[in-house]
Amino acid sequence: MRYRRIFLITTPFLVAALITGLVWSFGPNSDEGSSGADIVSAEGADGLSVVTLADHLVISEVQIGDAVSAKHDFVELYNPTDYPIDLSDYEDSYVKLVKRTKSGTSDTSIKSWKSKEEDNIVPAHGYYLWASNSADDGWELSIDANVFTSGTITDNNAVGLRVKESSNLIDSVGWGEAANSLVEKMPAPAPPENGSIERKSGDGIDHAYGNALDTDDNSWDFLGQYMPNPQNSESLPLAPVPELPTLALFAIGLCAIGIVYVYGRRRLTTVMSI
Repeated sequence: MRYRRIFLITTPFLVAALITGLVWSFGPNSDEGSSGADIVSAEGADGLSVVTLADHLVISEVQIGDAVSAKHDFVELYNPTDYPIDLSDYEDSYVKLVKRTKSGTSDTSIKSWKSKEEDNIVPAHGYYLWASNSADDGWELSIDANVFTSGTITDNNAVGLRVKESSNLIDSVGWGEAANSLVEKMPAPAPPENGSIERKSGDGIDHAYGNALDTDDNSWDFLGQYMPNPQNSESLPLAPVPELPTLALFAIGLCAIGIVYVYGRRRLTTVMSI
């Protein structure tokens, strides 16, 4: 009977832990804590390692042309934090999107958000889309780009987000054979024909979560995509993958209930048989 009482007393607490894990892992608050650098495990180029999810604005997808035009370029941004980001009011300055050629040593400006406009906001857990209008065919409107300029990008380039006044680099990615200072460690793979490169959400791309993986290694953070998916500030916000402590709480609660139930039932059976 003593073990039965232990089981009855502990079960409510374990059930509470299980419910808490479920709510925080999969419920509407699953983004809690995502403004910090959450820790996940992933097998990178150097084997099993501990990597971080971004806690700042990142470049989430890049396309360099499509089957219609080599000038159908876009750069998608993602905000993994819990608060909106104003591109025209960032660290007491504003953000610039820049590019470098394969081995370039200087930036070429693609877009600067110097002017304060309503459409400069990247929503919390949301996206923002720049596209090139240099093809002069209205393509940038068909993908609902937030902003467009005549700038272009191509094979073996790199793009970056800089804070104008300090020139601090917020995030960057190079692809193919890019070998300039915008490349983070190693370049991402070249985009497949008529495709794009997209930042992973964790150890892969899961479109239920935001593109927040950031190991500072382009070759590991990005994958080639055959079906580009440009998203803008009106797209569905997606929180980063849940942090490990939340998932651990869920798993521990589930395991503990199972252990206590099996052990308590076994002891109760033994007592009743005596």
